[in-house]
Amino acid sequence: MAERRVHKRLPLGRQSALIAALAAVGLALLLIGRTDLSKESETTVNEAQDWQEYVQILEEKAASLCSRVAGVSDVTVALSLTQGVEYVYAEDEGGYLLTGSGASACGLLLTERPPQVSGIGVVCVGADDPETVQTLLSLLSAAFGVGTNRIYITSAG
Repeated sequence: MAERRVHKRLPLGRQSALIAALAAVGLALLLIGRTDLSKESETTVNEAQDWQEYVQILEEKAASLCSRVAGVSDVTVALSLTQGVEYVYAEDEGGYLLTGSGASACGLLLTERPPQVSGIGVVCVGADDPETVQTLLSLLSAAFGVGTNRIYITSAG
């Protein structure tokens, strides 16, 4: 025999209340999701500001070093970096070591390595003298671990 299903309808007032409640829950879920997205983009902006500050600190350090060389003044430095931060995670023979469990499991972070300086540009007064340029090349190469072929120094004009 065919089974017959009976559907009962809610009274009109209760239907409206149910629809309103479902709409409120949906709206709340959308707002929660939007909050997470804004936090994510806020984190990205903060990280970008941190990296800009990191580069600025390195540039100021390089400019300070250069300005201490005899005959050098009015120094401006621009640095370029390799790709972003390198994260090093703990490993064993089976793969990465994890902390937490299930959906909250994540790799055990050992260290973060900041990006390395890959190039240096310097504009300064005093770069007309080849001996001064050689001194600056050696100084910057030693201080930042960059080959002298990745450093360019020119005179301010």
